[in-house]
Amino acid sequence: MSVNFFKHKAKLVEAYKDVLDDNSDTDWALFSYEGNQNDLKLQDTGDEGLEELEPEFNSGKIMYAFVRVKDPNTKLTKFILIVWQGEGVPATRKGACANHVKDIARFFQGSHMTIYCRNDDEITPEEIMKQVTKATSNFSFVAPKEDISVPSPVVSSSVYQPINPQREILSSRNDKFWIKMQQEEDARKAEEKQKAVNLRKQEAVEIREREKKWVEARNQMVKQRERDIAEKLRAQKLADDRSDIREKEKAAWQERELQDLRKARRSQSIESAHEAEVLTTQRANNPRAMWAQREKEASSGSRTSSISEQPETPAQQPFYQQQPEAPAQEPSYQPEPSYEPEQSYAQVEPEAQPSDDANQIYGNEPVETTADQQNNQQEPYDDQAGNHNYSFASYTYAYQYIQPSFIYPHLPIYTTKLHIPTHTNIVPRIYSEVPADEPSCSAEALYDYQAEDDTEISFDPGEVVTDIEQIDEGWWRGTAPDGSRGIFPANYVRLL
Repeated sequence: MSVNFFKHKAKLVEAYKDVLDDNSDTDWALFSYEGNQNDLKLQDTGDEGLEELEPEFNSGKIMYAFVRVKDPNTKLTKFILIVWQGEGVPATRKGACANHVKDIARFFQGSHMTIYCRNDDEITPEEIMKQVTKATSNFSFVAPKEDISVPSPVVSSSVYQPINPQREILSSRNDKFWIKMQQEEDARKAEEKQKAVNLRKQEAVEIREREKKWVEARNQMVKQRERDIAEKLRAQKLADDRSDIREKEKAAWQERELQDLRKARRSQSIESAHEAEVLTTQRANNPRAMWAQREKEASSGSRTSSISEQPETPAQQPFYQQQPEAPAQEPSYQPEPSYEPEQSYAQVEPEAQPSDDANQIYGNEPVETTADQQNNQQEPYDDQAGNHNYSFASYTYAYQYIQPSFIYPHLPIYTTKLHIPTHTNIVPRIYSEVPADEPSCSAEALYDYQAEDDTEISFDPGEVVTDIEQIDEGWWRGTAPDGSRGIFPANYVRLL
């Protein structure tokens, strides 16, 4: 909204005319708004100049002052309009009142200049007069009064013109003033130009220094990054070399272990087959047929058969070397003297039930040892030097020790069940038990995992876990890059 002069127009015009009147002592008038309205009113007047006006300005209001002063250069009266905008005035109020300045300057006609002040430093008399001095011009406004002018000269035909000393003095003084002002303005412009040049030079130097520092920092950062990359590549290469060495050593060790296992099992199978072959070759006659013949002879009354009449076999060779040259006597059934044998023969418990292969080697059926036979196993025999009298029971015991599968139905015997696999059964089983070389399973780590105890392994993203055993759906066992072996979660890796 525009400013309103009509509500207090009489007082405004009266104060304005008092300031314009040279005969009046009033040299300033202060105006302000009525409340928050746009009605302009008279605030105060005074006759003691700018010193009296200075404390009247309020920092929370927008005020206008019409002042009459003396120009120190021309000694002429100057009228100035001061626009005061206090620091405490809201910005919206300042914006609304900014459009009122032109209307107020038009209402207070005759002002030589308008000065804007916003704080106490700008409203001091010295600062106001400094602004007035800078703006001094030939134009001077004088309030309406009786005109005391010099009478115009009488027109004559001569070229002579009267001299007006006052006009000449004023003209000369004004010329000097404007020359001085022009010189000051030129000096000010030159100074500002020099300052601008110096400022541009300083900015250029600062920009060059800044660019130089930035280039140095960038080069240092690039070098540091190259060093880091080289260090990582060197560490990765060293880790790969160590991993290759460990893999080669492990493969060589596994190959040696496998060769040793194969050699040991091959040697054991050959020895077992050789033993089986030796045992089978020593059995030239069938013990079942031989003792069937013996039973037939015993039933016909030939109970006096001596041990020397028995046919010799390769397995019985060591026993018959102890027989005497004299004819054998009838076996006696008297109890023989007991003594502690040098070596006791306890019944051997087999590891498993005898197979058909073992029975085929000896050519008989497996026989269970009875309680009577176990009691008779500790029965001693007499082996005296010079007279070798052997009872039938002792002979049976000795012969049964040589032939474990020998059977006599009516006498206590000592039997032993043996399970001797053949060569054809041993060799294929040994070779089938040798573990085959299974392909090694590897996986790449997708996430970082840290072991919680000694049974787990740790790895970082991108590392490779080797020798993986898929022991469970959620947990696998493998070898970490550092050589440790343990379990880890299966969903943390990706099979290669």
